[in-house]
Amino acid sequence: MNSNAFQITGYGHVQEYSDTVQPLASPRPERTASGYRVAADLRGAIEAAQLRDGATLSFHHHLRNGDEVMRQVLQACRELGLSDLHIAPSSLFPCHADLIPLLLDKTITRITTSYMNGPLADSVRAGELLYPAVLQTHGGRAHAIETGQLAIDAAFIAAPAADSEGNITGAIGPAGTVRGKIITCPNANLAFSHH
Repeated sequence: MNSNAFQITGYGHVQEYSDTVQPLASPRPERTASGYRVAADLRGAIEAAQLRDGATLSFHHHLRNGDEVMRQVLQACRELGLSDLHIAPSSLFPCHADLIPLLLDKTITRITTSYMNGPLADSVRAGELLYPAVLQTHGGRAHAIETGQLAIDAAFIAAPAADSEGNITGAIGPAGTVRGKIITCPNANLAFSHH
């Protein structure tokens, strides 16, 4: 072990950079057709994912500063009594200011992201997040997910349409809306997310 390795509470093991190639985590087995996978509402989707305290939730930033998905999901988690959540959004914007009370009541205690600005970033900088935030490059985020360093319990994404198996699409449905479905397991997270 490197003599410069140490632990940071809420972050974990830290060591000097090494150019040693890390093996990828095994992707989850391919899903077989399992029948109807669309929940009646967001709360039902969260319950179906069997999320527990301390879960890691991933979100994608494709809605940028117009994102309501993360707030809706995390508010529903709070209402379900979940706490100590680790959020792993690809980016955080000023529209995420509504998450500050969730830091203060410990619904959210960890953040791993590629980018953060606005009131939420100010709150984190002021020490209102229980554990240190982890900022990584966009590619570093994908690497962390693929190697298992960032284990995702459930990933949420907005899409205008989804089929009964939970497959999302932007090819049909009301363009520019997020009304359709909020589905777990988007994009690159699909192979490595539990839900």
